[in-house]
Amino acid sequence: MPGFNEHKYTYSNRWYNKDIESRYKYVTKILEYYSKGQFEDSEKNEILCVEDDGLFDYEDLDFLLKEAFVGSVFFSSSLIEYVKKWGLDKKKSMNALFNRILGEERCYQILNNDDAFDCEGLGLCNSFRRLWNREIKKRSEEKEIQNKSEMSLRYEHVIPTAFYYNRIIELYKNGQFDLNVFKSMLKDISVCFILKKEDDELNEKKLKEKMPDGWRWGDDPFARYKKCGIKVWGQD
Repeated sequence: MPGFNEHKYTYSNRWYNKDIESRYKYVTKILEYYSKGQFEDSEKNEILCVEDDGLFDYEDLDFLLKEAFVGSVFFSSSLIEYVKKWGLDKKKSMNALFNRILGEERCYQILNNDDAFDCEGLGLCNSFRRLWNREIKKRSEEKEIQNKSEMSLRYEHVIPTAFYYNRIIELYKNGQFDLNVFKSMLKDISVCFILKKEDDELNEKKLKEKMPDGWRWGDDPFARYKKCGIKVWGQD
């Protein structure tokens, strides 16, 4: 998306504590500035306006889509195999996460049917990342794992965020972006934990930041994974 650059954010209560209507207000404000061509020079990190709870700049939409707005969390099937093999799902701290992942849901719903965000779920995902990194380090030192890099985690959007950027802007320009559309999009924004070696397959097939040719909204969101032979737990 022109005008937005990659930026690493830490999690912020500023966004977690907002309901959907408040977040919708922020996004429409960003789009308003974007439509006026005020995001041209992303290097300046200029402050666009000041809200009651703090500064509001051009990178907020990037953060909202990549971090705070996650509808569901999935895991690749190969990753789940290691989780079960090493008993990580039996860890007490992971019960709430894997009871859902390995249960009927097959994923962890961050945004539920009541339009409420489960911030605890995002915290559990962060805890899993730390647990996985410790496990890989230990098993690498014990020579059980030969290639530590291949086994590192990647946490990525099932549909690349660039598609959501473009979709939101298209709908906004056509006067079709409203609160109901926003809610629907949030529920569709999913992320997936995959292994680096699976991430390498996406890069090799040039599908890291794009969907397969001919893909349209409403098509299978896991299409690029299937193109690369990456199986998603519960979606096989």
